[in-house]
Amino acid sequence: MAKPSVGKYVKALAGKPVHLGTEPSYQDRVEKMKQELRAQLPNLYASTFAHAYSVIRDDIKDIEGDLSAENLKLMAITQMLVEQFDVEGITSLKLDSGGSVRVQVEPYVKVEDRAALQKWCIDNGLLESLQLPWASLSSITKERLMDGEPEPAGTSVWVNNKAVYTAGKE
Repeated sequence: MAKPSVGKYVKALAGKPVHLGTEPSYQDRVEKMKQELRAQLPNLYASTFAHAYSVIRDDIKDIEGDLSAENLKLMAITQMLVEQFDVEGITSLKLDSGGSVRVQVEPYVKVEDRAALQKWCIDNGLLESLQLPWASLSSITKERLMDGEPEPAGTSVWVNNKAVYTAGKE
């Protein structure tokens, strides 16, 4: 895998090992897909890969838009279903397909006071369960590296090569 040659982190990542960004079992599937794509693509030039990358990214964007719309419809129908089940005094309904739909309650937790929750976790032996969200840790690490500081204690940094797609104007 190529070493990073562009980007604002090039200097900070000099000498760090390269990470493929996948778990071994997933990477096996990626390697298989790479073989299939090599057989399908007309040539193996960077321009071919860049074009395929942009087409796939655009396809994913379309799918995500469709998925977002479907999730919105699902939320609306869920709320309507809960309201109507309440009106009809039922909690479940058998469908013609043999399946069923039911409404049940479950707790939903929201952190209101992080310090109080942290103290409660420590007091209840859950110190090991406290974690910094990955996105926050990544952001802090990137900032430290750009400032010439080492990564946070207990972490290691790998080079992650990524493609960046900027859509053309339509």
